[in-house]
Amino acid sequence: MFEFDPRHAEALSLQSDELLKGARVTDAPAPRPQHPVENPIYPVFTATREHLIGIPNFFERVLTGDGEEIGRFWNVNGKRVGWEGESFQKIKQLSADLAVRKPLTDLVSVEFVMNEVFEWLKESLEQRCAETLADRLARRCEAEVKEVEIWIPMHQTYAKAPFKLGSVTFKPITKEMMEKWYGRIDVSNNPEVKAAKVRERSRLQATLAACSIVRAEPKKASQVAFERAIEASSLLRFLSEANWSCKIRSYVVPSGMEREDSAHELIVANGEIKVMASRALRSVTAAWNVDRNKHLLPGLLEHLDALASDPTSTELRKSLLETLLIYAKNNLTLDPAEKLVFVLVSLESLLLRNDSEPIQSNLADRLAFLVGNTLEERKEIVAATRKTYALRSKFVHHARAIEDETLVDKFLDYAWQALANILVSLDKFESRENLISWLNDRKLTG
Repeated sequence: MFEFDPRHAEALSLQSDELLKGARVTDAPAPRPQHPVENPIYPVFTATREHLIGIPNFFERVLTGDGEEIGRFWNVNGKRVGWEGESFQKIKQLSADLAVRKPLTDLVSVEFVMNEVFEWLKESLEQRCAETLADRLARRCEAEVKEVEIWIPMHQTYAKAPFKLGSVTFKPITKEMMEKWYGRIDVSNNPEVKAAKVRERSRLQATLAACSIVRAEPKKASQVAFERAIEASSLLRFLSEANWSCKIRSYVVPSGMEREDSAHELIVANGEIKVMASRALRSVTAAWNVDRNKHLLPGLLEHLDALASDPTSTELRKSLLETLLIYAKNNLTLDPAEKLVFVLVSLESLLLRNDSEPIQSNLADRLAFLVGNTLEERKEIVAATRKTYALRSKFVHHARAIEDETLVDKFLDYAWQALANILVSLDKFESRENLISWLNDRKLTG
C-alpha cells in the first residue's frame, strides 16, 4: 500500500494549491499553416487514426535549445493554459522531491511523478478532480508499480551458461525464446517485415542479456535495469583483452551502444546516385565469448561478483567499485591518450591519499609493490610509470600525439595487474588508507 504520512500529505495539499494559482491562461494560438517540405525525410511508417489505441493525451512542451523543459501547456475551450518559468520550476522541483521521498523513493521516476502532478493540476483547473494530489499519486502508484524482470541484450557477447555480477544475472537469449516471440505473428506474406524480423532475431539470438528483477513503475524499472546493465557490463569488461592493448577495444555494452566504426558513402554523377556503399573503418571483431576469458582468468569473475554484491561494507570496497567503473571506460576506446586518461585517473583516485601527495613518485612506487615480485621488476614498473606520465603530459599540455604504444601497452598491463591484485585481496583491508599504509610499509621491508 502507498500511503503518505499525514503531515506530508497536508503539506503537499498546500503546495499543490499554490501551484494551481500559478497557472497562466491566454488565448490559444491559431493553427500554423502547413507548408510543403522541399526535401522531406523518408518515413519508415505512417501512423493513421486506425493505429491509435485509446485517446491520445496532447499537451505542449516548452523546451530550451538543449532540450530542458521549461513550460507545459494544453488547450481547452480556446484557451492556452499551463505553467512556464518560475511557476513551472516549482512543479519540477516538487516532482523531483516526491520521487526521492517515502513512500515513492526508488519506485518511480521523476518523469512519472511530473506527469501525474501535471494531470492532477490540469483536471483540478478543469474541475474534473475530486481527490487530493497525495491520493492521486498513491492510487496511480498502486496501479503502476509492479515487480518485473527486464533483460537488456548485450552486443555480441556470448557464454554457454548464466553467471552473476551483483544484482545482475547474465543469461543467454535462447532459440526457444526467440521462436515463441516471433511465432506470435505470421509475416510470411510481408517480405519486408519478415526481413526486418530476421535481422533483429540474428542480432539477439544466443547473445547474453543483463537480467534484473525490479519493482517499480515501468519508466523507473527500465531506468534501473539499464543502469544495472551498464555497471555490470563495465565490471565484465575487466576480463577483456582490451585492457592490455591500444590496438583492441571492447564492444561489451548494451546493444545499441556499441558505436562500431563504419562509414557510408554515395557515389554520385550528374546529381544521380550510382553507388551506395557501407564499409568498416577498422577490421575488428566485436564478438566476445566470456567463457574463454573466464578460463584464462580463473576466479576473477567470482571476485567481481563478490564486490558487486557487497559494494559498501567497507570504504575500500566502495572506492574500488568506483575506481573500476572509471577504469572500464578505457577499454571502449582505441585512442592511447584516452586510455591513459581513464586508467591514470582511476589509479590516482584509489592509490593517492590526497591532492597534496606527489603523484608520479607515489603512484609509481605503489604500483611497483602491488605488481612486482623482484627488485628488477619494481624498477621497471617505476620507470615505465614515469615515462607514461611524460607521454600524457606531452599530450595534455602540448597536444602531441602518443606514438609509443609499446610503452602504453606495458603500463596498461601493470595497471590491470595492480587492480586485479587489489580485487582478489580486498578482504585484507578496510580502507584505502589501510591499503596505502601497507604499500608504504613494504618499501621499508622490501
